[in-house]
Amino acid sequence: AVDALVLRDESRIAVLMANFTDTRQTVKLAGMPAEPNRMRVLDASGADLAMREPDAFRERWTDWDEEEVKLPPFAYCLVDRYEH
Repeated sequence: AVDALVLRDESRIAVLMANFTDTRQTVKLAGMPAEPNRMRVLDASGADLAMREPDAFRERWTDWDEEEVKLPPFAYCLVDRYEH
């Protein structure tokens, strides 16, 4: 199962998701604004960097403009609306 939390104020929307299963999960995000969004995923492949160099990990964003997120097993994901 995937759990999610949406945080919103006047200028920002952030969606936090966690995949608690051992299989890839697809999550469809409906209603996300059309503005540019960015995504950061923490999974087994990035855990070492996140532990050794947390600041470098926090700077690793991917542009995201789709309706679905494919979450790897036991992964955490942040989708964040931002302005260029």
